[in-house]
Amino acid sequence: MSAELTSDSQITAIYKLLSLHNVPSNLILVRLSKRAKHLIFQTSLVKGVEIVVPHVADYEWLMNQVHNKIQWIADARKTILSQRNDLTPKQIHLTAINEIWNVKLVPVNKTPTGVSIAENHTLMTEMDSQDVFNVARNLQKWVHQKAKVSLVPWLEEFAQDRGLKFNTIRIKNQVSRWGSCSDKGNINLNGRLLFLPRHLVSYVLHHELTHIEHLNHSRRFWEAFSKIVPNSRDLRQELKC
Repeated sequence: MSAELTSDSQITAIYKLLSLHNVPSNLILVRLSKRAKHLIFQTSLVKGVEIVVPHVADYEWLMNQVHNKIQWIADARKTILSQRNDLTPKQIHLTAINEIWNVKLVPVNKTPTGVSIAENHTLMTEMDSQDVFNVARNLQKWVHQKAKVSLVPWLEEFAQDRGLKFNTIRIKNQVSRWGSCSDKGNINLNGRLLFLPRHLVSYVLHHELTHIEHLNHSRRFWEAFSKIVPNSRDLRQELKC
């Protein structure tokens, strides 16, 4: 067939083609674009698998291109589905403090703060069908507060036992660091420490406290740290893994 105006019926034909190959239509978005010059296949957590079709396209060519991409579309959809499921966990395991919390999803506006605590270690959190990140944001805020309650006194106890004083402590959602200590004695701790085994959290806390006396990772730092945590080298490797 010659080039022709791509119509809604042709978009429907793409969905039918996917259906014939057992690819569910949810998390699949096919749309026309007047600006697109090429057929585009792309993915995102928000939209799922998106197929952007140029407004003027040859029908036969279009269907052939989609057919050749069916396995990729199916695999990409499964990946997006898995990633979305990770954003709405059924349970949260806080290994460091030996707690397991069940997560129950409720409609929007049912919990004033986004997360509320029910019986039997259950968290009630809002799920917004228009916002795939809503549950994750709510749970992240809850974990952040839980980290404050758990990690701050833990660090204070270690500091007192070692006769050390720090200035401030903050819980942050850091990406690549478990903790840090400034030259002013300000300590930052990653809230995700709660998901680590208890002995590794102790390692991180003692590590940052040692920086109060030895700011850099000099030989003196490692000597002082090894006196507090004798197996620090093994724990350092375990933490990296």
